[in-house]
Amino acid sequence: GKPLPKALLRKSFPSGTNVELSGGESAKIINELGRGVYGVVLLVDVSSEEDNEGSQRRALKIQAPIGSLAHEYSLLLEVEERVQPDSSGFYPFPRSEALYAFSQGGLFMMTAGS
Repeated sequence: GKPLPKALLRKSFPSGTNVELSGGESAKIINELGRGVYGVVLLVDVSSEEDNEGSQRRALKIQAPIGSLAHEYSLLLEVEERVQPDSSGFYPFPRSEALYAFSQGGLFMMTAGS
């Protein structure tokens, strides 16, 4: 499989670092949100070659092995089907946006907050 982007193969993630994702998307690291045994969650600004509206703030989870990350992605998709926003539009969970698989692990893109 394809290797993780080089900027994500480190133990620290400097603010302002750009990461090329697939499909013409790129992510600019803002800061680290959290860290666990298997991975780290970064706050990023994501932009696309096709999107002229500017960047969108997202959370990017980097994790190995990818199996549990794929399971988390599918669970959040299932929650989205079952839990609807309230009348004000508030939604209490992150929304799954993309799952990228690489030879050393995976990336899970989700909304950064509600």
